[in-house]
Formats: sequence, structure tokens, C-alpha cells
Amino acid sequence: MPYQDTQFDGRLQGTGLFPAQVPVHTGRHRLTGNVPGHSHDFLEIALVVSGRGRHLTAAGGRPLAAGDVIVLRPGPWHSYVYCTGLTVVNCCFAAELLRADLAWIRTEPAVNHLLWGGPSAPGNAGVYGFRLDAGHHTRCLSLLGELAAAAGHDGPVHRIGVLGRLAVFLDALAAAAPRAPAPTAHADAPSAHPLVLGAVRLLESDLAQAWTPARLAAELAVSTGHLTRMFTSHIGLPPMAYLARARAESAAALLRGTTQPVARVGAAVGWPDPNYFSRRFRTHYGLSPTAYRAAGDDAG
Repeated sequence: MPYQDTQFDGRLQGTGLFPAQVPVHTGRHRLTGNVPGHSHDFLEIALVVSGRGRHLTAAGGRPLAAGDVIVLRPGPWHSYVYCTGLTVVNCCFAAELLRADLAWIRTEPAVNHLLWGGPSAPGNAGVYGFRLDAGHHTRCLSLLGELAAAAGHDGPVHRIGVLGRLAVFLDALAAAAPRAPAPTAHADAPSAHPLVLGAVRLLESDLAQAWTPARLAAELAVSTGHLTRMFTSHIGLPPMAYLARARAESAAALLRGTTQPVARVGAAVGWPDPNYFSRRFRTHYGLSPTAYRAAGDDAG
């Protein structure tokens, strides 16, 4: 498979990762010993091909072996330890794809659980792990290889082909993942709903706004109850819980990628009170904003 073959050093992050044409990257990484803790401002899906190790996050650790899958939202710190012949192939892509080219995928129930519901479940700290059976593992590795070939590292990149293969890979992986304890969308719900997508766009376009359910509903000219029911049905979270996660992820990117004071970062994402910002950020990442930034400085 035409992956970029590298010896991972714990620093695979930052804007330099993606080619200019489309923000999607695939790679094969051979991990030995311990990999330094790190985070990134994009989504990552890693599939274990062979070997053994242990994956550490703010939520704890879990052993790794062939067939394991790790889904990481932007922001969480993680590391690999006790790696013995551990080979991982991964797919990294920019979060903005889910707000633009792939916005429709938000309301596919299985993919929604893979990328949002699973990582956001209580105690998961932005990381979702599970194991594929042999058949699904082989299938998903094959699709990831096709994505790697489409993305290419030497030749021209065709945006539509890359995004199409990314969507197929996500769909196949989501279909093989464990189901949510409760459905995250009604069985007869349409694959996309303008009201839900409009609400998501409003929230993400102005995180610093003092959003309330009533204010968001008024912007969309619907009742608060109807908006909350539709949003929760399609996205799997109420609007304000979704907003809190978006704010935390944006804050994590600012803490890692800028030198803005912590209080200014909080204000920029809609949490102007420093103490409240610290509490909400810790809920998502297990660290205070100051500790999160310091950990990034230590790892870099």
C-alpha cells in the first residue's frame, strides 16, 4: 500500500502535515518503545496492523494488538508505550472538512457515532477505541490503502477522488464499529436536515457568542423544543453540549498553536471567565488549559 512510511517520533502534528490540495494524510508508522505524548488539531483514525503496545490517554490506558482501532478528536493528548513491533496505519484529516465538503456526513447515524458520539461518551476524553474482527479489519485496511493511493505523496491530488474514498472508508469503519447504547438518530430520519446543519454552522461560525437554546432557535425561526429534539436526534448531543465540545476543541488548537494568554483563549471561544474556562476545558481533556499548554511545550 502506498503509505508514507515513517518511524514515528511523536511530532506528527501541525499544518505542515497536509498537502495543499486537500487536508487528508495517510501514513504507516513503526513504533518501538515509548512514543512521547502529543496532540494535534485534526482528526486521526489509527488501525493497528501488527505487534503489541499500550495506548495512553487522559481516560487511562488500553492494550493494543492487530485489529484495534483508535479514533481521536482534535485536542486530546495521547501516547504509545511498551511498543513491540507495533505497526499502525492512520488517516488524518482536517476538522473543517466536516464543516464543508463532508458536512452531510454529520447526520449519518453510524458515522456520527464513530466521529462524535463515541469519542464524546462519558469517560472517553475525546478518544474512541474498539476492535475489528478479521474480515472488517482486512476490508478497512484495503479501503485505507485505496485512500492512500488517491491522496498520493508524489503525484497530483484529485480532491473529489480523495474525499470520496475518505467517505467510503469512514462508512465502512462506522458500520463495523460497536453500536451506540441508544440510537443517535431516528431510523426514518433523512440523511441530512437543513435545520440541523444550519444550527451547526451558526454555532461553529461564532463560538464566542453567548449562545442559549432559545437564542439559537430564534435565529432559525423555530421553537426551542423542536430544535433541541431535531439536533439531538441527528447529532447525538443537545445543541449546547455540541457547542461546549466545539469550544474545547478550538481552545485546544489555540493553546497548542498560539502564544495567546490563557484568559484570551477562553474569551475567544466563548468562555470569558478564566475559572469557568478551566473547569470546562478540564472536563473534556483531563487537564487545565495551562497544564495542557505546558504538556505541549514539554513534548515539542
